[in-house]
Amino acid sequence: MPADVRCAGGLSAGCRRAAGEWGGRLVEENAIALVEMYRSQGARYFADLGLADGPSEQIQAERVALHEAIRRRYKVIVDLPAIVLAELQ
Repeated sequence: MPADVRCAGGLSAGCRRAAGEWGGRLVEENAIALVEMYRSQGARYFADLGLADGPSEQIQAERVALHEAIRRRYKVIVDLPAIVLAELQ
């Protein structure tokens, strides 16, 4: 069973539900915590594709923060405004 994942910030119950599907629990729910949990379960890549009609300002700000965290932690393979692909090492 994966260890609890701690990260700052907050997101929807979707993070908690997704972690629960793997038998894990997020101490603080946010997207980077969920990425970390997936990585601990063997995920090798992270991909985020932009929305065709553009996200709301709040969602866009959250995505920018997530992309910045991904850039700091992992090897980014593709880094475009609408696409971020990183290897989770």
